[in-house]
Amino acid sequence: MKKVIVAGCMLLSMNAFADQVKVATLSAPSHYLNPGQSTNDLIGWMKKAHSEGIKILSTPEAYIGGYPLWNYVEKTINIVDGEKHKAAFINGSIDLNGPEVKKIRSAAKKYNIGVILGANLRGEGGDRNTVYNAIIFIDENGEVVNVHRKTSGSHTERQYWSYGEASTIKNVTIQGLQVSAVQCWEARNPLTVSQLALNAPDVVFLPTGDYFNEELGGLYTVEMRYIGRNVHSYVLSSSIMFNWDSLGKSDEDLLNEWKKVMPPKAPAAGLGGGAAVDPHGVILDITKPFETRLVTTVVDTDKVKGSLALHSITDSYRLKGDYTLYVDGKKITGNGVERIY
Repeated sequence: MKKVIVAGCMLLSMNAFADQVKVATLSAPSHYLNPGQSTNDLIGWMKKAHSEGIKILSTPEAYIGGYPLWNYVEKTINIVDGEKHKAAFINGSIDLNGPEVKKIRSAAKKYNIGVILGANLRGEGGDRNTVYNAIIFIDENGEVVNVHRKTSGSHTERQYWSYGEASTIKNVTIQGLQVSAVQCWEARNPLTVSQLALNAPDVVFLPTGDYFNEELGGLYTVEMRYIGRNVHSYVLSSSIMFNWDSLGKSDEDLLNEWKKVMPPKAPAAGLGGGAAVDPHGVILDITKPFETRLVTTVVDTDKVKGSLALHSITDSYRLKGDYTLYVDGKKITGNGVERIY
């Protein structure tokens, strides 16, 4: 009985410790298949985040290494060229114990900042030519506290990224907060949302390749608001963006093909951007396309009420306090309304 009481006190003290923590996600380009340069850029952003009082920083999906951009220009069905592209993709990926992760871990400790790192992660031993779409969780002490390999790529992504597993969809403690993270369309799986709800994290990070600003056709904030409301957590996400010069250096054909599908005068490949959502589904911060900056919010654990586990999309639950929501495209405001579905 004494042990149970002590454990309960520890949990209470943990939540009390992390009353308000400033967190951010990075909307910025990285360098395609150039892990070293992307790592250097990220460390620069970590330094800036530290100067602004940010305690946890998340990156876009595959920030280190790069998204398999050939998917967007329909080249993955070309078997001969596809093998060449995959070889470059593998060689542009990183090892968990490699120099890039070591540098980021060192910077995390130096700047007292946790990092949620999206990276192309190679397998180990005889599995070296397998690449996972991974999230590496690094705490403020520079320790790797979890690695989540995306459970499944979408469509032809599977020609580049191998299948991961769901057992690593779990909370870790970073800066006193309970933190979870999954990637992109993985967040659209109802079982994933149910697992997040059971975890009851304070904040969920969703690195993605999708697009945010709904006024311009972006839809990923719909997923973010849904997770925020059902998991009762803060949600932050940012998307891929790559420098044109890095594409040209790694694959000139890809550069030319990619420019055909981007808006005229686009400064980079991939729209980038990011957003932050509170536990009631309210958008707190959102960027414009190609906007380069830190997307920030303050996680207030007093507002995180914990998960109402296993609510489905058709369930109803009570929202307390003033709020603004978008449900089926309609703006709803109110105070203490019992049902939103």
